[in-house]
Amino acid sequence: MITKVVSKDYQVFAQKVDRLSVSWAFWILWVLLLYPSLIHGEVVQRITIIVTGLGGSPAYRENFIKWATQFKESFQREKNVVVYIDGSSQSRKNILQRTEKEVSQLSPGGELWFILVGHANYDGENYKFNIKGPDLTDEDLAQLLDKLDVARTIFIAGTSSAGALIPRLRGSNRVIVAATTVREKQPPMFLSFFSESVSSFEADRDKNNRISLLEAFLYSRQKVSSWFEESGRLQTEHAILDDSARFQLSGSQNDSVERDRRGFGLLSSISYLGQVNGVSITEDCQQSEVRSRIQRQIDDLKLRKKKLREEYYYRRLEELLVELAASEESAESSKDEEAQQ
Repeated sequence: MITKVVSKDYQVFAQKVDRLSVSWAFWILWVLLLYPSLIHGEVVQRITIIVTGLGGSPAYRENFIKWATQFKESFQREKNVVVYIDGSSQSRKNILQRTEKEVSQLSPGGELWFILVGHANYDGENYKFNIKGPDLTDEDLAQLLDKLDVARTIFIAGTSSAGALIPRLRGSNRVIVAATTVREKQPPMFLSFFSESVSSFEADRDKNNRISLLEAFLYSRQKVSSWFEESGRLQTEHAILDDSARFQLSGSQNDSVERDRRGFGLLSSISYLGQVNGVSITEDCQQSEVRSRIQRQIDDLKLRKKKLREEYYYRRLEELLVELAASEESAESSKDEEAQQ
């Protein structure tokens, strides 16, 4: 009698263990399917998606590709997963599906950076990013971000009329950076400075050798303002940063505000683009700054090509290219002299 009771109890216990094992196996399988990166032992903490759109003209296209490439190289140096999607050859459906697939690699608690580089327009109702076939709209992007399982999202729109995205995309644990307001339709120069900020000593306000998103935004905003002032032209772009739908910096806000400067409680102040290499600004850095200034003048000239006389455009382009070549030759000579010492 005792033997039968023990045997029966053991069978009940064994059945419970089996059910528990099946339950654990199910949950483990579910987690691995949800986060496939764990299968291979990979830990992907951040993924950057860079999407370029239609250029409209070769000059615009060159700028868009160059800025996207600068971002790609900067983020790759930080050993992040970087995905580049060319919207001139990829459809709206392909871009959305590719983004979902790539983001599935993220580990729990991962961070998504999404960068748009190109032309866009706003028709009074919808923001439209110009790509092959039907445009990528604010509604598409809002649905995409709501669907993705990420802890933090950094969304940077380096396009005209980018401000239209803020009310559609803003939310908790999201930072939205728009290079222009909703009414500004000119191709912006903002990304030229923003991509430069990643390795800029000047952008590093707190001198910790790391460039936060907030620092990059403040640096780029100030540089854009100075650029137009020095060029003697009316400023046609005013960037906006929205942090977690509770704090916003506009293109006209004063940088001296203490909260802006220190970034207390802001997600943008703890989201980093990269590290500043080196300790101090050397002669090489100064020469690099000169080359960047000339290259930016070339970028700006290309963006304004349609508004300039053809004769003036090509004459000015030739002058800048000669100046850039001379600067690069000077830099090479300096390196040769240092090598011989």
